[in-house]
Amino acid sequence: METPKNKIIIISALSAILIISAFYFGAPLALEKTFNNFSSSYAKMLNRKIDLGELSFSFINGIVISDINVFGKDNPSKSVYSIKKTALNFETIPLLKGDLILSRIKIKNAKFTLIRDKNGNWDFSDIQAILPKPKDKFYSTWPKQIVAETSEIFIIDKASDNMWILENADLKFSKRLSYYGGSFSISAEGILKGSLLKNSFISKEIKSVIKADFEQNNLNSLFGEIKLRDSACNDVHIKDINLKWNFLAINSAENKQDYKAELEIDEILVPNIDNSFRKNITEALNTFSKIYGQKIPEIHELNFKDISVKISFNKDLFKIQDFKLDSNIFSINANLELDKKDEIDLDFKGKIFDKEMTITAKGHHDNLYIKPEFSYTIRTKLISFVKTLTKSMRSGLDKIKKQK
Repeated sequence: METPKNKIIIISALSAILIISAFYFGAPLALEKTFNNFSSSYAKMLNRKIDLGELSFSFINGIVISDINVFGKDNPSKSVYSIKKTALNFETIPLLKGDLILSRIKIKNAKFTLIRDKNGNWDFSDIQAILPKPKDKFYSTWPKQIVAETSEIFIIDKASDNMWILENADLKFSKRLSYYGGSFSISAEGILKGSLLKNSFISKEIKSVIKADFEQNNLNSLFGEIKLRDSACNDVHIKDINLKWNFLAINSAENKQDYKAELEIDEILVPNIDNSFRKNITEALNTFSKIYGQKIPEIHELNFKDISVKISFNKDLFKIQDFKLDSNIFSINANLELDKKDEIDLDFKGKIFDKEMTITAKGHHDNLYIKPEFSYTIRTKLISFVKTLTKSMRSGLDKIKKQK
């Protein structure tokens, strides 16, 4: 005999099944109609052709759309943004209230072509215009996570006459928000190909991550790291490149910015030095040959075993620490400081073949005390080099000083 309590349980279970079934089978029809309306209205607004493939729905993957294509504005027959499969996860409770709030977007096998014209305008600027305007700097209406797997990004920069492509790419965007602030992080992995200063460049593996922290709607810090493995620029081969940076108090009203960066390069092989590179290297070595009093042999190949440097600067001080360069021709170890009064403290140790030399330079760059003593010609060249270097560093200090 069924008790009233059992009847309530059975009725509740059946009601839940009916609600879930109605939601499961009814949602796709409503969503399909909604997305078709979106695509047609956006196509008119953008003056672009937009095609959507099949649309399905599940509680695990959310809304799944296959074969999304957005065609070029000037070339309606060419798809410039294509995604083989897109899964959209959404917040369930807001959806029951009629609000579609995405929590996660996952795409696979996407191909994006981004073009910048000679005036510096990107071709996707019109698409940005139709995105929801953020109510604050945290972009709280954005999904918590956007993931792209095995995708391809092709960048054509007509302003700099360079092209880049990131193949077999895995990208991830995440955000974290709190009452006091938030953070964003972007990571990417893949194969990088392109042109660097009109020279061909390829890296068989690139890994990068960038993280930004916000407080009180202001950017507080920016951390980044880029790793390149087995790279080549024309016939120059580079085994490893590691770059890290950590910028603190970026929007500090008290000018408390503190910027740090580290660079490490492992093994660079330059088998055939071209004329321009040879000229620069030869001129630098000729200066040292006069100091050493020994003629430097002609160079045909350069092999850098290790290059590393730490750079830090704020409004008062610019520092180059632990600069190290070790090659088959010469090696350098140096430290340099420049303060806001253009006072310099330089320690330099160099070695070319079997000749070694230590140079120190202290004082204002207009009146440097250099040890050991050199001839007037060499001293003039050294002072000119130091002045050029300090001007570059001073430019960086001035930019920080103007930031608030």
